[in-house]
Amino acid sequence: MNVSRFCVWPAGAVLARHGSRARHILLPGACAALLIAVASAPVLAQQDPLAGRNRFPEFRNLSGLAGGGYGVDSDGRLSLSGPTALSTPVAHVLGRDHFWILGEKTSLHNTPEINNSWTNGTFCLAYGHTFGQFNVAVSDTVLSGYGNQAINLQAQYIPLPSMRLVGSIGVQDIRGGGGSSGTNVPGDNVKSTSYFGVVTYRFDACKAPLYVSAGIGTRRFRQGFLSASYRVLPPMRVWVEHDGFGPNFGALLTWLITRRGDGPEANVRAGLIQRRYVTLGVGLGF
Repeated sequence: MNVSRFCVWPAGAVLARHGSRARHILLPGACAALLIAVASAPVLAQQDPLAGRNRFPEFRNLSGLAGGGYGVDSDGRLSLSGPTALSTPVAHVLGRDHFWILGEKTSLHNTPEINNSWTNGTFCLAYGHTFGQFNVAVSDTVLSGYGNQAINLQAQYIPLPSMRLVGSIGVQDIRGGGGSSGTNVPGDNVKSTSYFGVVTYRFDACKAPLYVSAGIGTRRFRQGFLSASYRVLPPMRVWVEHDGFGPNFGALLTWLITRRGDGPEANVRAGLIQRRYVTLGVGLGF
């Protein structure tokens, strides 16, 4: 697979727009993205246990949508306490010209695994921009070593700081070629474009906010989804979700690379999909 074909064009567009300011971050970031992408490209020697007609196995680890593997606040900024999930979106959408580079490895059995032959890997490059009172994020997700790819889009109205409820709408896999059932599974070539709406509510707990998100949509999201996340320690959040097919849960560790409050950030993730399949991930946000 020519990984660079999937990773270079978004970075090039941003360099043209933001010039030298973005170049200082994007050039090292592009190198990191390439390494993550290579590491995420699996050679499928074993059938994905999540595969099945209209079960969307390629979208069941890293979603490529808002909050998928990272935190973000309702203003669109990077956040050490904002809502997060993995396979499902939250309503807080990345904005303010922030980026996330993310990679994920999901084991095809119930023990940790990084070998390409025994994992399902995903790479994602996400970018968010703020248009007036709206945050709009676009992401490019490479779903497998066969090169199937998804472009995702999500938008959110920026509420007043006092508002606890945030709403968002979006679409996963705009072009619809990401796959619906799994490689070599009947029905995989059916269009996989999925529209959705999601709301996130903030409960002000004693030490940190508890965020609960719920949504529903078409195709991948037709059965609805639910998630919750909470910061238990300054660097660590725990999350749990039901993606419409089963429960997933895990932990996210995030660190500020500099003293700036809005990043850059680095994170590592670990969790279980369907309460069984180990998933591991890393990310860089700026």
